[in-house]
Amino acid sequence: MDAHQFWHLLVLGSTLFAAAAVALLVLVPLVFEEAPPGLARRRPVLLGLIAVAGLLLLGEWLFAH
Repeated sequence: MDAHQFWHLLVLGSTLFAAAAVALLVLVPLVFEEAPPGLARRRPVLLGLIAVAGLLLLGEWLFAH
């Protein structure tokens, strides 16, 4: 596997994990009356990971292709 293929795997993986984090942040308040305490404490971490994945995807879009 060369560096370019590894880059694609990194972007794909981070994008999928970011989509899962968005799903958690959006769907948990709809399913439960209030967010579990663990999710409420880690909301900034999830938002940060979503931002990093978005930056990786943007970098892929602008610079790799």
